[in-house]
Amino acid sequence: MAKAGRITIAEVEEIVEAGELDPDDVHLPGIYVDRVVLGTNYEKRIERTTVTDPAADSTVSLNAARSRIVRRAAKEFKDGMYV
Repeated sequence: MAKAGRITIAEVEEIVEAGELDPDDVHLPGIYVDRVVLGTNYEKRIERTTVTDPAADSTVSLNAARSRIVRRAAKEFKDGMYV
């Protein structure tokens, strides 16, 4: 939506110097941003720490599901096709 707007305002947690961020971490290039607002009181509700239980062995069902997907995809290919 930011690319289609007339004015784009980015509310940020922290303002850093140019070159401090990894380009892969940027969601919206600066060329599309017209105004920057330093926000306060951030509460990150979306981010949750999740860890896997080493006792739970989910790799068996995952491998079975993957092999089923691979077999189905292999049926779709014809001779001479490539990915």
